Amino acid sequence: MIRLFKTIARWWLIAAVVATIGAIVSIKLFY
Repeated sequence: MIRLFKTIARWWLIAAVVATIGAIVSIKLFY
């Protein structure tokens, strides 16, 4: 159960980083 939680947390962190980078890049491109 804890291992599953750690895996989900890791994927959430990766998704958050990718989303943040994507937002910054799109803002730089469109503005």
